Amino acid sequence: MLHRLSTPTHLSARFLLRRNLASVSGGIGGSKLGGPTQIFDRQAKRLQKDRAAADPVASREVDYLRDETARQLVDRLLDIKRRFPTIVELGANSGYLRRYLSRELTDKVIQCDMSEAMLRRDEGLEVKTSSVSSSSMVSTEGSANASPREPGAEEEEALLTNLDGDEVSGQSATSANAHLPPVDAEYRVMDEEHNTFAENSLDAVVSNLSLHWVNDLPGALIQIQRSLRPDGMFLGAMLGGDTLFELRTSLQLADLERRNGIAPRISPMVDPRDMTDLLARAGFALTTVDVDEVVIDYPSPIHLMQDLQAMGESNAVLLRRDTLLAASSVYQALHGNEDGTIPATFQVVFMIGWKPDPSQPKPKKRGSATVSLKDALK
Repeated sequence: MLHRLSTPTHLSARFLLRRNLASVSGGIGGSKLGGPTQIFDRQAKRLQKDRAAADPVASREVDYLRDETARQLVDRLLDIKRRFPTIVELGANSGYLRRYLSRELTDKVIQCDMSEAMLRRDEGLEVKTSSVSSSSMVSTEGSANASPREPGAEEEEALLTNLDGDEVSGQSATSANAHLPPVDAEYRVMDEEHNTFAENSLDAVVSNLSLHWVNDLPGALIQIQRSLRPDGMFLGAMLGGDTLFELRTSLQLADLERRNGIAPRISPMVDPRDMTDLLARAGFALTTVDVDEVVIDYPSPIHLMQDLQAMGESNAVLLRRDTLLAASSVYQALHGNEDGTIPATFQVVFMIGWKPDPSQPKPKKRGSATVSLKDALK
């Protein structure tokens, strides 16, 4: 299934496409993995988020990616057909999930993030609940914002084109629960690597594009599983290994040309094929993993890197001017679009797992069937 969101050509994010690539399911497991390798400086990451939150206008204008994945996460919550009194959002940033939640799903969201500045960036602003439809239509809210480098672009109206080619107003549809107040919010400063919630205390935990910065992903998943009540749910979205492959290859080729070597410019990310096993080893049951791609067109590689920095997603590696210019030329030559823009691919890994409980469905024992497949196909 492919959806396209188009905005005026001078915007930083001109097209947004969703493409479902794979779906994997797994069973029940409970073993723990070994000790973590310290790849990311969590203190530096917190300071990076603080700097991004210090310019709330620029920060809000690059909310489009997290806003879209938050919408998809709530879409998955609606499919579960269960109400969770309290939902904990790990790595909440400024609280994208709450924009799409209604009292129909939950009463309260506990928003947790390591950066208090980012966590409270939008505190006091009126939250307008947007609807989420089961048709998985891409919302324009948040994803069609103008780049802070393009004055006046916010006045342009985004158009959402569905698969039939019909143009629909970029404004989100009115929620059926719009007459209800938004769900309550509680703020808690907490690092995702150090979960402070008590064991068996949570109904549901949701994580939106934050776990790819965690050093000990298996340990973080184990802590989440431990904090859930029996039959509690974990729902997450994180960036996968193919994210920004265009930028990665361009920087590598530029480094080879200018420095005769390759330096790590893009942070390592998880292989989606490993996620089912990681969830099972953390003790989750009834696990499911699926992968989407979000492709966004930018005016240039420079605009892409500026947006990543405003998102707080940059790894803060300084590039020499000649390397940066060389990488931009390589990017345009290898991956550029005919209209002069460049695509950036974000691979989003969605996952769900449940804390084991006797009430959950279990597979039949081998050999317990009373009707053979051969007879059933006759």
